[in-house]
Amino acid sequence: MAFLYLLEKIRLPGLNEIMLLVTRLGEETAFLVAALIVFWCVDKYQGYYVLGVGLFGNMVNQFMKISCRVLRPWHQDATLNPLEAALPEADGYSFPSGHSQTAVGYMGCVAVTRKNKILRVLCITGMILVPFSRMYVGVHTPADVLVGSGMALVMIFALKTVLLGNKKNIPWFFGVMLVLNAAYLLYVHLYNFPADLQIKNYQSALKNGYTFLGCFAGV
Repeated sequence: MAFLYLLEKIRLPGLNEIMLLVTRLGEETAFLVAALIVFWCVDKYQGYYVLGVGLFGNMVNQFMKISCRVLRPWHQDATLNPLEAALPEADGYSFPSGHSQTAVGYMGCVAVTRKNKILRVLCITGMILVPFSRMYVGVHTPADVLVGSGMALVMIFALKTVLLGNKKNIPWFFGVMLVLNAAYLLYVHLYNFPADLQIKNYQSALKNGYTFLGCFAGV
């Protein structure tokens, strides 16, 4: 929390607006737009790679959120003041950071598959700035963003061989993801969660699970 207090002290109106824009790069919409641009305009198989890392990463992220049930920083410490404009997109549990994992995942995939140096620098810069922005606006702790970013990096390199190494793996991979997503939904529906489970966060986990199921089926 000490680092979040430090960031809160250095906030400036202009910088706040910049960080609110940066943090939007970690939203699911930004990921899907980037993935579909790669798929339709650059290379279909690299597009599958970006989609695979992003969708699988988000599914694992949601499983960890509902399993660990770590409250947002301002619920842990009422004296912390997040930026109000960032709160609408911070409606679930805190750990790990979904925005950080999403941004690092899709930007990292682009960075490792494209040879354009300027594009790589822009992606790497985004991979650093988005997690930082989540702390700056006060909706995640360093542990949240580090674990979310680390999970994305693991998936980037683990799935590169699977999705880019052999094109025949692609339908099998997304078929397995459908089964795993169905298992996640069964877990959310049937697991006997403790009484302190927040209904809003439970509904968020359920909604996201069905969203990912539709995405995997669509792919």
